[in-house]
Amino acid sequence: MQLIAPQKAAYLGGLLVTLAFYFLIISPPLPDAGIYDSQRVIELASLASLCILFPTRFWPSKTKGLTIALFFAAGAISAFMAKALLWALIEHLRFLLLFLLAFSIATMQPTARASVIHATIFITAIATIKVIIGIYVTSQLGGGIAAIAASFSNHRHFAEFFIAAEGFLAFFLLSNEKKSTSFLAAIPLTSASIIVHMGAGRASGLALLASSAAFIYLHRRHRSRSAVIMALSSLTGWLITSQLFPMNSLESSILRQGDSGRLQLWSAAIDGWLESPFFGVGPMHFASIPNDIAAHPHNAALQILCEWGLISLCFIAIFFIAWWRRVFITRPSKGALSSPAAAAAAAAAALVGLLLSSMFGGVFVVPAVEFLFFILLGLTIEPETSEWRTATNMPTITRTISLGLCVLCFVTWPSRNADLPRAVPIDAPRFWQNGGLPTP
Repeated sequence: MQLIAPQKAAYLGGLLVTLAFYFLIISPPLPDAGIYDSQRVIELASLASLCILFPTRFWPSKTKGLTIALFFAAGAISAFMAKALLWALIEHLRFLLLFLLAFSIATMQPTARASVIHATIFITAIATIKVIIGIYVTSQLGGGIAAIAASFSNHRHFAEFFIAAEGFLAFFLLSNEKKSTSFLAAIPLTSASIIVHMGAGRASGLALLASSAAFIYLHRRHRSRSAVIMALSSLTGWLITSQLFPMNSLESSILRQGDSGRLQLWSAAIDGWLESPFFGVGPMHFASIPNDIAAHPHNAALQILCEWGLISLCFIAIFFIAWWRRVFITRPSKGALSSPAAAAAAAAAALVGLLLSSMFGGVFVVPAVEFLFFILLGLTIEPETSEWRTATNMPTITRTISLGLCVLCFVTWPSRNADLPRAVPIDAPRFWQNGGLPTP
């Protein structure tokens, strides 16, 4: 088999990422099947294609490598102990492939890595233009945030994605030495502020603040200029929202009272975890715990604790602590930034916001949002600043898992909508499952 030339491979990787994001957030290709089903299919196809064409050949070394391996080993035990094995395996293998995709991006050749960076920035810029047009149209014709978020299952999922994507674009622009370029960051930052106010996104607002603070800490140059642009953009966004959408005032939206059912979901997650403290109820199996709100607990830590167990939660927590320690150690110096270094800082800052948002929402449930999360995760680490171990058989393993996940999804596709009693409403989906798992 003839190998693809490195330059062509780089362009192919960027093209695949561009197409994935385009179909996930700009123009869903299966509107008749529903937005969520469309995102599922696109994430599966994109994930499998990228992992087959660009399989990782490296595994993190030392603490990061050991803890992520133990996380998935403990997760495998959780899956085989679960009531619905196939659904648990789909969730387990999907997360494994997402991490392998992040590792592949982290260790790509410079041209291929740059292609992924440019693809992500390009599609985010297109999304910004679409949202700006949507803001104007809805201000004239009505429809509100729901009309702008039409390519997502609900506007809060859209806000999770948009805040992170706009943050990445804005932070990358702020890293530029040219003042004219850095001031362009006000466009995505203002758009993000408007979406926060329109959607009454308390978690998204906190995520935007957290990612902005993280960027100022990570990026040592022109901190004052960045802070001023951020503050002015936030104020501008609030003023525009107040003028165009007077019903969406700050006082009546973001500062509203109530937990939106999250305390009930968190309590259910803890109760489920107590049934099997070490290995949890099984990946995706929060959807088997009776409740009338959602198939996930709206908290990533509780989701892992309940479904994967305490052992897995400890290992993944150590992994991310070690990962972020490396990010902060290698944050850009006060000298001029290269494009990869600027992208790494921007991605790390955007991920801080996504991680905070995951404590209140569905970052690791919504296909578009979690796909963005792992793309950014791969961009946070430059290959030369991290430690990797060559894994000779990893490409074969990655391709086998990719094909295996596709087969599992194909086999289970007809039964995801089966008319059976369910513990969770049918309109509260998880990946590949439209609602709660059928009750045994």
